Amino acid sequence: LGRNLHELSRCLMCRGLEELHAQTGWDGATGSSRCRLLEELQAFVPPTLLLPERRLDTLLQQAVQWQTRHSSIPHKPSEEGLLFQDIRMRQNIVPNRPLQKLDRHQDEVWFVEFSHDGSMLASASRDGIIILWSVPSVPHSHEAHITQKACLRGHSGPLLFLAWSPDDRWLLSCGSDKLLKLWETATGECVRNFLKQKESVTSCAWFPSGNSFVSSSLDKSIVLWHIGGDVVQKWHGIRVADMAVT
Repeated sequence: LGRNLHELSRCLMCRGLEELHAQTGWDGATGSSRCRLLEELQAFVPPTLLLPERRLDTLLQQAVQWQTRHSSIPHKPSEEGLLFQDIRMRQNIVPNRPLQKLDRHQDEVWFVEFSHDGSMLASASRDGIIILWSVPSVPHSHEAHITQKACLRGHSGPLLFLAWSPDDRWLLSCGSDKLLKLWETATGECVRNFLKQKESVTSCAWFPSGNSFVSSSLDKSIVLWHIGGDVVQKWHGIRVADMAVT
């Protein structure tokens, strides 16, 4: 308190505005010192008595975020006009025509999965064949087309599930022939077969490390595998149609 009184006394002894400005650093009524003072006072005054600075701007930003979060269609945060009207489905946003038809399979296609980097697409069919497709870097361009990269044969029955490894180096496939196969995506070669389940293998999922994965079967078993082929653990319980690893 004594220090503050001393500073106030020095201000009272100033002989003019220029000396006061020089001594205190005050930039005058037209400067920003009053705004800074109000910002400091807001920490001690309830918002019902002193409206927070830029409160309207904050409310408008919250409204934009709420509309974007609850919209069924994607919107960029910088898109204009979000506050002029409620977001509604627009026909020009949702794709309404195919860009390309992929028809190399001989039977129904039961599963498709993009690689994590988006450069490849894998499709699995009832015909027991897996096709790897190369995806162009600009897929929406009329001049860029998805092309067949490799055709993976080895299953003797319909395929039910595919799973890319975290680094996209490997692809797992499983189906009604009770087999789980590991493919090298660069060469299209099957490097390992996993056979421990007595009925159709319905799904599989990689662990984030890429060194192990799990598979499920209609025989009510779930098997934890090491990529080298060893069974790490096995559980029995219920039939599982799909699975995910966190």
